[in-house]
Amino acid sequence: GSDIHRIKAKKVGHLKANKMQDAVYEDGPFEVAFSVYEDFKNYESGVYEHTVGKLLGGHAVVLIGWGVENDIPYWIIQNSWGEDWGEEGFFRILRGKNECGIESNAWQGHFSC
Repeated sequence: GSDIHRIKAKKVGHLKANKMQDAVYEDGPFEVAFSVYEDFKNYESGVYEHTVGKLLGGHAVVLIGWGVENDIPYWIIQNSWGEDWGEEGFFRILRGKNECGIESNAWQGHFSC
């Protein structure tokens, strides 16, 4: 049979926007949530910035890193919609402007076994 291991959350907390880069660098990926608009459904590549369409709801994803392309800062996000969506299951979203509320909805936990 398989062994069962209990994992305990030592600390779970909200991350402030100015600490998000440090957190992913030091501790790895963490959960973020953001507002999804109609134009996001059609995302294929590039740095996403909401331009048109109504609010559809919220969505939780995993922030895995950051970068800059053509002087535009962005977050690298892993989505749950499969590899056929976006950039092989990932997307990039504008960083530093709280695009779609993503920088005000970041959560990180620290766990022990």
